Amino acid sequence: MSGPIPNLPTNLGSVLQIVHSCQSFNAVANQLLPTLRGLVWNNAGQAESMLGGLIDGADPLLNMGLGTGGGRQAAAYTLGTLYMLSARLSMTSPPQTSFQTIVEWCSTFEPHQARLASDRVGKLAKGIVRWAEQSGQPEDALEPLRLLVTRYPPSPAYLTNIHPVFVQLCCTTRHFMLALPILSVPITEIDKDVSDLHYTDNLLYHYCGGVALGALKRFREAADFFEIAVSSPASVASAIQVEAYKKLSLIQLILYGKTASPPKYTSPAVSRAFRNSSTTQPYLKFINAIEITDREAARKLAKDVEAFQTDNNMGLVQQVLDRLPWLAVKKLKETYMKLALEEIGREIGLPDDIKAVRALIVDMIAAGELSASIHPDGTVSFEEESALLPQPSKLQIETALVQARDAVERLAELDRSIGRSRDYIQKALHQRDSGGMGWQDEESMMPPMRGESWEDNL
Repeated sequence: MSGPIPNLPTNLGSVLQIVHSCQSFNAVANQLLPTLRGLVWNNAGQAESMLGGLIDGADPLLNMGLGTGGGRQAAAYTLGTLYMLSARLSMTSPPQTSFQTIVEWCSTFEPHQARLASDRVGKLAKGIVRWAEQSGQPEDALEPLRLLVTRYPPSPAYLTNIHPVFVQLCCTTRHFMLALPILSVPITEIDKDVSDLHYTDNLLYHYCGGVALGALKRFREAADFFEIAVSSPASVASAIQVEAYKKLSLIQLILYGKTASPPKYTSPAVSRAFRNSSTTQPYLKFINAIEITDREAARKLAKDVEAFQTDNNMGLVQQVLDRLPWLAVKKLKETYMKLALEEIGREIGLPDDIKAVRALIVDMIAAGELSASIHPDGTVSFEEESALLPQPSKLQIETALVQARDAVERLAELDRSIGRSRDYIQKALHQRDSGGMGWQDEESMMPPMRGESWEDNL
């Protein structure tokens, strides 16, 4: 439908006129957008209240097909209903809104219309979480957000302002598996025209993604996510980056028994904040004890230091301690080809428990972390790791090569795009000249950090 744009009253005299205007523009949403934006800009809180309100006690969203099973019909009014629903769910005392209404909108909205107002999509995502928390059922927000985060982006490779909201909720409700389909797709596209992104959206998404993957014991993937958060460009260190650095270090200890330096492009301010902050000193002492294989000192630090509990990292610390025998066996393999179970027991701190040593070796072999054989006489023969690795087929090799080539092409195009960015060049030059200034306090942007929380699962 085309034609003249109906005039909306500047005093917001009638929500009904707003509804009629939304319906009139079902085919030309880009014409309605300036009207709605001007409405909100000029009238601020009053506009939000009116957009999210009722008409003579009736719900205008129901009149437009939402919450009645007519969501696909309402898809034509996506832009208008987006403004209405996001305004309503952000109100202090919103009109009662059913789960069906919210799910119908998220499952039927027209993505092209929604992308015209990406800021309202982010507002809606946070409003859905708030609505669920107010009802005492935060899990109710998971399905609407899952629909939003999968249907809104042009492709799964785009980072949006819905991603951190969804993944953080998966962590706080401990539905870690629900986040896996989103986390399994690498982020290669960031477009401000698609999503109203802020710097902390990237940090929070990768931080929470690392937490979810760590809770699922997918430590290598978790380390990648935390490393992205740590190494994100910064002239000052974010509190999110410092917390990610702590978890990254502990996960590296679990995986390798030692920590690795962050990528060279990591901001010096972030590395400096991790080394010098008073909250990170217990971590540095613990890391040192593990790396020099001082097991007693490591266990004492884990018991005596409250910092790990304050950061909800005791779960990771305990897993580091539990991995010490595994790491010790791996270190023995680097030196010896064959050892008796008794000798292994003495080396890893289990001199009087041969059954426990045998069980440990069996567990490591079953987990694919050790190539070895236990002989009847109680000796263990270590083997080359490649001996037990399955050989890939020709098709698997060709598929991997195609995927690698595609990834290289995408990265090259991304690199060219970033290199042409004036903002990037200016910030890079400023970063080089200043070398970072300090530690930016962004605790207000952090997930829960105190008391019992989802991080205890790590």
